[in-house]
Amino acid sequence: MRILLLCSTPEYTGPAELMLEDALTLREAGHEVTLAFDTRREGSLRERVEALGLPVEEGLDLCRKFDPRRVVADVLHLRRRLREGAWEVLHCRFSNDHHVALLAAAGALRERVRIVRSTELVANTARGFARSLAHAQTDRFAVPSREHARALEQHHGILPERISLLPGRVDGERFSPGPSRLRRELGISPTAPLVGIVSRIKPDRRHADLIRAFARVLPHVPEAYLVLVGRGEGIPAVQELIRRLGLEKRVLLAGYRTGEALVDAYRAFDVKAWIAPGNDGTCRAVLEAMACGCAVLGGRFGAVAEAVVDRETGRLCDPDDPEALAEAMYWLLSDRERARALGRAGRERALALYTPRRRREALFALYERALAQPSAASFLRPF
Repeated sequence: MRILLLCSTPEYTGPAELMLEDALTLREAGHEVTLAFDTRREGSLRERVEALGLPVEEGLDLCRKFDPRRVVADVLHLRRRLREGAWEVLHCRFSNDHHVALLAAAGALRERVRIVRSTELVANTARGFARSLAHAQTDRFAVPSREHARALEQHHGILPERISLLPGRVDGERFSPGPSRLRRELGISPTAPLVGIVSRIKPDRRHADLIRAFARVLPHVPEAYLVLVGRGEGIPAVQELIRRLGLEKRVLLAGYRTGEALVDAYRAFDVKAWIAPGNDGTCRAVLEAMACGCAVLGGRFGAVAEAVVDRETGRLCDPDDPEALAEAMYWLLSDRERARALGRAGRERALALYTPRRRREALFALYERALAQPSAASFLRPF
């Protein structure tokens, strides 16, 4: 197969990480893979792509900062390459590159190329005329959870046979239980119950809600700690909330960690919290924490609600309900032995259902089905 993977971002973040992992998987299987991403703005993605030796389609701008002249140039460039027969599949991840792909492949070219859209955010499935119009012309959808699939069916009239479940993946050898240095670094007792979160610190990741829930739990589990791992524009507001609630000694910021330092952080946690989706709908951090033996405190939505089995590998709750969030956190922190048992069960589940092999098989099947089916025009129905 000849595949172009598009991702309108210059940064090496959630969707881009998934794109690169999939690109490597496809290349190892002998497929021709090319990447296209935001080349107008500076970012960390290009350096990572070059280090991996993956080919890039130069000449595409794919910047989400709208400039009609650049969008037209992108459409014309991509259309010319499609006429040359460069690719059979265009796999899009953002609305910007999705619209460019649809416009470039319009007309007779639609019989020669298939367009796939990853909808890793539930927001990408929300109702809207423009979104429905674009989705109706899309050949196949890759979704990280059944909730995403149902939303596409209900909000846009997408037939189930045009939707493929593409689960997340985790390297169970790298992410595994083991000793951690983080507790000693932060001055936390080895026996203290510890809940942690790994994510960008910004308002929509709901760190404030997590801190307030922890404040309600702390009087009942006074030896507990909450650790925030990450960086972001929300740090000053989080620090002010911690100070206002008098939690400076119990809610600790551990900074941004990658590589082995990230694995080390997971290993320190008894409980991994995830109560708001990021831009990676597969909930990668949840799977990594599960593989490291953490119980999970998760919101009852999307892929996390399918990865976590309530009261078997963690707790699921409605993060919009402060009392429910605090109760679930208390249930996990008040009994460390129970949390460890949940963590062991979670690791078993992650290694059984979220392996690189399962994602590879699902990815190949996704493209094969897209190429085998008629173009999207044959599937249109009222929505």
